[in-house]
Amino acid sequence: MRAFTGVFIGVALLATGACGGSRADDLPPPSDPLDASMRALDEIQSVMVRTEVRMADSGSEYRGFWDLGFEEQEILYSHYSHATPDAFFKEELFIRETYYLRADDGQWYVLSPSRFEFPDFEPRAEGVEHVHHYYEEILEVLEDPVLVEDGVIDSESFFRYEATFEVPASGLDFVSREAVRQNEGTATLWLHKDTHLPRKVELAAAFDGLSFSSSTDFVDYDLPVLLPDTPLNAFPFRDYGRTAAVPCSASAITECLPAQTELESASTEYCGTEGKRVCLVPQGQVDPDLMTHLAEYYRERYGITVLIAPPREIRDDVVDDARGQVSTDDLLDDLLLSSGGSLAGPDASFIGVTPVDVYMEEERFDWVFGARKTATTGVQYGVISTFRMNPEFWGEPADDELYRSRVRKMVSRYVGLLYFGLANSEDPRSPLYNRISGLPALDGVSEDPLVPAGQ
Repeated sequence: MRAFTGVFIGVALLATGACGGSRADDLPPPSDPLDASMRALDEIQSVMVRTEVRMADSGSEYRGFWDLGFEEQEILYSHYSHATPDAFFKEELFIRETYYLRADDGQWYVLSPSRFEFPDFEPRAEGVEHVHHYYEEILEVLEDPVLVEDGVIDSESFFRYEATFEVPASGLDFVSREAVRQNEGTATLWLHKDTHLPRKVELAAAFDGLSFSSSTDFVDYDLPVLLPDTPLNAFPFRDYGRTAAVPCSASAITECLPAQTELESASTEYCGTEGKRVCLVPQGQVDPDLMTHLAEYYRERYGITVLIAPPREIRDDVVDDARGQVSTDDLLDDLLLSSGGSLAGPDASFIGVTPVDVYMEEERFDWVFGARKTATTGVQYGVISTFRMNPEFWGEPADDELYRSRVRKMVSRYVGLLYFGLANSEDPRSPLYNRISGLPALDGVSEDPLVPAGQ
């Protein structure tokens, strides 16, 4: 993700903060300025840090900045941007537990709170540790600081120290240098005369055609940390590289929350009150033609009663904004409401169908095709998301029959489990297969008729 690594990150990005109070009188220069500045950090409450970096090698230039906000020694946010031409991500923003990345096409993506393990290819938030960790990294590479003269920044007086630092060969990966001797650079450290807190650190090095410089400012000690605005229209990072303009997910999810009013005339209140039946519940802006197709399909194929329940709105307060998804638990709870809180007795099998992207809170999955639950009465009910069954979501040509076939396979699974009372299967060809965790598994399922128990 970033081209430079190792100790060079600690030196180049210098994104460390300290926060501090003030002292009444000017203090004499500390005998150990590095130790004095570190001890001063123990008394601070908040600080803002901004680092600007520039590196160049044989005509190739890197420029970037890193802003951080620390409070109570913990990071509240980090904002990183750079102008490397071949970088996949031009900007990164970490706010509390959410990580945003701006791709080279200008689109923002978001890594949701870490409720699950990210695949190895997904980047992780960096720089989210104790403030002292970073400042210690800076100080560890500085050698022999010497007080040279007093300095003034913004009308305030500072002790100004000069030091050397080593530029490790391992930190030069960003210019693809295979072997570079360790070289020395120069550093300037500015400590406040009253507090010994750092105000600015400047680093510079030049050798073998390579140059590097950075400047880090520590400002706004003990002031409230103002969080940056979160990016608008961010898509889930798990969908990076796929079709970005996909409805019913991320910021576009709100378009799919209202009830599908086109189904009102085809619906039955509470999905009827008598007889064994399947109740299909439209949740959100589900395709009305798809819903009527499903009802007709199962009536004709199995000769069973299939009713469409009144369309349901998905409340916007159940949307997980960081994920751009809705929890299956919230949709299943809504099914209870749609049945009057009873799921209409043991003869009704409620199956919600929604176009929005969903996830399961108790499982470590980015997304799921569906989920089911058992009510206190013993009645089971389920919900199915059609979102990732659409070939267009995966950047493939539109294929309505493939799309409908995938949806039918998941509905058949729940009809088998809920209506016919069948058990899960280990057969990957069966709609009752208990490991349908992705499209390859779903596409491998057949549409052979279900065999009801006892037949």
